[in-house]
Amino acid sequence: MLECLVHWDWDWKTTEGAFTTLLRDFGTRHERNSAPGSPSTGLYAVLMAAHHGPHGISMAVQADAGIPNVQGMVNDLVTAVTAGTGV
Repeated sequence: MLECLVHWDWDWKTTEGAFTTLLRDFGTRHERNSAPGSPSTGLYAVLMAAHHGPHGISMAVQADAGIPNVQGMVNDLVTAVTAGTGV
């Protein structure tokens, strides 16, 4: 199993706009890559957003390490989710 954990602190870069974009990007990425047969269906990702404070925002991604190009798929997911956020 491959696991990737990404964490963003609530800081000056995490504006309301950045947070909204992060949520939208996460949903859009999954919506566009969830069709049967899509290679990305082998990824499981969850976004956890805590109230402002020390816990921040985290995204956990898990996948079968035997999937071809799995690391590239995880990198693409992280890039897509953070696009345009500045975080």
